[in-house]
Amino acid sequence: MDLVKSILILDDEENIRKYLGQSLAKDGFEIYTAQYGKEGLNLLVQKHIDVVLLDLNLPDMSGLEILREIRKFDVQSVVIIITAYGDISSAVEAIKLGAYDYLTKPFSVKELNARVKILIKIRKKLIDKFRKNITVNPSEISTTSVDEIFLKKVLQVIENNIMKSD
Repeated sequence: MDLVKSILILDDEENIRKYLGQSLAKDGFEIYTAQYGKEGLNLLVQKHIDVVLLDLNLPDMSGLEILREIRKFDVQSVVIIITAYGDISSAVEAIKLGAYDYLTKPFSVKELNARVKILIKIRKKLIDKFRKNITVNPSEISTTSVDEIFLKKVLQVIENNIMKSD
């Protein structure tokens, strides 16, 4: 792989975290793992994470709750739901919340690896496309004081996420 990308494996099962982590690390991915939702969210804030493998059933939070939280501050990370208890309603909800894929355990690590690589390439192309075509100068925006504070925060989040992808 030409770009080192990071993956967070957020699963309550230690064996799953270890197996997936070792398998994906062999392909050059930087691996982070977490057993609890809050632990995983903290890692997402502290580290640059490109892909999140997210179990739906965690001890402290549901995977869908975590996905909602992720999307509040990080719209660029690729989130793939992995679960042993998949059903159509949770799959639909996950995709609506911004998950890129939904896999039911057991799944092939080769298949997961291929999907991760494809999704990273697609994400990179989208980022490159929009980075080239969108330029916003804060000085060109007329605002009220409340709007200004809000827009500064939005701009900061956008700039932080763009800087993460570099």
